[in-house]
Amino acid sequence: MTVSPIKFGTSGWRGLIADDFTFASVRLAVTAIAEHLKAKSAKPTILVGYDTRFYSEEFSALAVAILEQYGIRALLCDTFTPTPAVAYEIQRSKLDGAINFTASHNPAQYHGLKFSSSDAGPALPEVTMDIEARAAKLFARGGVPPIKEQSAPAEKINLRENYLKRLEQLVRFDILAQAKTKFAVDALHGCGTGYLNKILADHGVSVETIRADRDVLFDGTGPDVSEGNLAPLRNVVLSLKATAGLATDGDADRFGIVDSDGAWIQPNLILALVYDYLVESRGWNLPAARSVATSELLDAAAKSHGQTIFQTPVRKRRPHHSRPHS
Repeated sequence: MTVSPIKFGTSGWRGLIADDFTFASVRLAVTAIAEHLKAKSAKPTILVGYDTRFYSEEFSALAVAILEQYGIRALLCDTFTPTPAVAYEIQRSKLDGAINFTASHNPAQYHGLKFSSSDAGPALPEVTMDIEARAAKLFARGGVPPIKEQSAPAEKINLRENYLKRLEQLVRFDILAQAKTKFAVDALHGCGTGYLNKILADHGVSVETIRADRDVLFDGTGPDVSEGNLAPLRNVVLSLKATAGLATDGDADRFGIVDSDGAWIQPNLILALVYDYLVESRGWNLPAARSVATSELLDAAAKSHGQTIFQTPVRKRRPHHSRPHS
């Protein structure tokens, strides 16, 4: 069989803009996804989201047009939307899945596509392999030709209000306000703008926000929550004498934390602390699950509470030139 130019890794398909990630390749990928969806359901509903990267709106509009050509109802996010908000909306509205245009924390020259199934998680290998196989067949037939522009405007949706309402049910913002905490928030020019900083401020928590504007070049460094990238956040934390600095990556599904003394704290340590807190202080006596990249410190925390730990499988990425971070 012809090899598919669409190759999914552990969290979607990514490529260099104008090299691997083009309108032609997006047509190929979305058409393959549409075929997969129609094989599973007669009338699926799919959410289409996107991040702050170059050409995100245009790629999303193309995806909506293709889905609608296949008789698939497409709900288009009306602005840049965090990946966790996309996942929550799939669950809340019982959707059949989502196509999310994002390259997450990768540098500005990359774009990507994440496909989530009806369980709101990244599509499993058997799903992505089916999509790749369909894309290979389409590619062997000469690809997917450009489609006509939509005659009707896309059905748009804003996810922020419902997502923030859910956060209010989960996080004790009243305690943060009572303790007179002060946070610096770094959106890294990504989708976290208007989410983390807004919900803290709405609950009376002092917030100073940086890098909240759209910059498709991400300061030339990329929207990664690494220690080096969060140097500006560290400076704000120290100058404001803030309780902590909180950062989210390009699509706001990764976090970075700077302590009050300016020290960057490894996310793996925070995950273990959060799990311990949820079991011990919130009474959520639940097993823990982690990826292979997550520290085994989480295993120790689960074991200390008599809980089981699950490790999610990872699909190996095929060799690829100029490969982005997974």
